[in-house]
Amino acid sequence: MLVATLIKDRMDITGARWTMWGAEAVLPLSSLYINGNWDKYWQFHQQQEHKVIFEKEFTSESR
Repeated sequence: MLVATLIKDRMDITGARWTMWGAEAVLPLSSLYINGNWDKYWQFHQQQEHKVIFEKEFTSESR
């Protein structure tokens, strides 16, 4: 799917009102899903979130 088509389809949803900020946040996620990379992205996202949580717990316990 072409990027221009993806953007147009996302922005033309009936009843949706998109700000530039909202569109910029959603489009990369839509691209990941459409390109079949969602599972890899989500696994990476969960690993990064786990690191942040674990580091906070570890840092607060060591004080």
